[in-house]
Amino acid sequence: VVYEASAKSNAELSPADVYRLFEQTYINSSPVKLIGYREKTNGGSHVEAAVEKDQTEFNIEGSGNGVLDAFCNALRKELGIDFEIVYYTEHSLESGAGAQAITYVEISSGGKTFFGAGISSNIIKSSMRAVTSAVNNSIKSS
Repeated sequence: VVYEASAKSNAELSPADVYRLFEQTYINSSPVKLIGYREKTNGGSHVEAAVEKDQTEFNIEGSGNGVLDAFCNALRKELGIDFEIVYYTEHSLESGAGAQAITYVEISSGGKTFFGAGISSNIIKSSMRAVTSAVNNSIKSS
C-alpha cells in the first residue's frame, strides 16, 4: 500500500501520509460500521449489535464461545459472508487506565485473506471494529 502510493506520487511519503493510508486501508467503517453492542454471558456468550450498512442501521445477534466469536457469528449470519479469524493481536497505544488499544486481525474468506484494525479504549470494541474492517475489505474486493 505504501509502496504503491509512493510510486504513484513519485515522492517519499511523510509519517502523516503513511498513517492516513493505514487508516484508510485498515481502519475503515464502510460499508459496514459497528454502532454499538450488548453482551450477555452465561456459560457461553451472546451479542446483540447495532450495525450500519450502506447508511441503513439494523440489529444483529449471535452466540459463541466468547464475545468476539458471538459477534463474528452474527456478522456471518446477517451478511452471508463465510470467514474465519486466522490471526489476532492487540497492543496499547498509550499508557494509563484510559489508554486506547489497537487490535489487528487477519481473516480468511473465499480462499483469500483480508486485514483489518480497530481502535478503542474498550478491547472488545477494538476487536469488533477490527473484524468489521477486515470484513469491509473482503466486501470491497468482491
